[in-house]
Amino acid sequence: MAVMKRQISTSLVLGLRLLVLTLTLAGTNWNQTRPLLLAEMMPNTSAVKVLISQTEASCPNPDPKYGCYEPPRGPIANPNTPYIISPSDETNLLNDKPSISWHAVPGVINYTVRLTEITGPGLGWERTVDNTSKLELGEIKMPYPNDAPALQPGSKYKLIVEARSQATQKRREAGTAQFRMLGKEDIQEVRAAIEKIDKFNLSKEEKAFLLSDVYKDKQLNAEMREMLEALVIEGSQKAKVYRLLGDVYWQQGLIDFAKVRYETAVKFATTAQDSKELEVAQTRLNETNELLKKRDGVIP
Repeated sequence: MAVMKRQISTSLVLGLRLLVLTLTLAGTNWNQTRPLLLAEMMPNTSAVKVLISQTEASCPNPDPKYGCYEPPRGPIANPNTPYIISPSDETNLLNDKPSISWHAVPGVINYTVRLTEITGPGLGWERTVDNTSKLELGEIKMPYPNDAPALQPGSKYKLIVEARSQATQKRREAGTAQFRMLGKEDIQEVRAAIEKIDKFNLSKEEKAFLLSDVYKDKQLNAEMREMLEALVIEGSQKAKVYRLLGDVYWQQGLIDFAKVRYETAVKFATTAQDSKELEVAQTRLNETNELLKKRDGVIP
């Protein structure tokens, strides 16, 4: 493996640059082209890891049930808690002023949103948000305050959302998430990759699929979610868009959200007769339904 990595590393710039630039995407298998494009855009150790992961059939520590597909973590969606949707727990961030969203709680008059810095000089702010502007599945979204200081590269933060009950005026159990802003070098690397992807004559979905690999490599779950949800708003009918979103929500433990996206992925994969995507989406939808039944006490 060490020899393989050295060979790939030394040949990336010399060989893949010419190869990628001469590929005609319309006549090329996308799954074969994607790792080459990634290697061209990110000719460093990250690209090597991505390229190797595309050529190896296994992962180092597969889960007994889910294989290389990570089992869900997080809140598994308690409806009485304003659990945080984005930025999710344990994610990294590229945007220094990310939008913030959480799940609406029934019978609540407002929310207190508080951000504190765990490392660094102690940046922090607090805002009160009315129980309005609900999106799909009861999501409430607020922009990052214009007058609040931006997140700092390399710093870690804790986000807390507290819900105030209309009946008792008391605050309920808070939703919390801890996340980290990428370091300066990682930020430059990702932005360089985005700039190069934009130069290719690709559809929005194809660009998103490339960026999804970059974001996964850097654990940029919030950016990946925002990008894919924007395609949903625009009316994308690509099954993979919805399946990737389902994966993001699944790994956050937001299985209600995952179910909705997997169902749509199955629908579009069936219409497009995409047997490969249909198999993956249907399998994950079945696993999600099983978790929902256990959560709701339908099955032990």
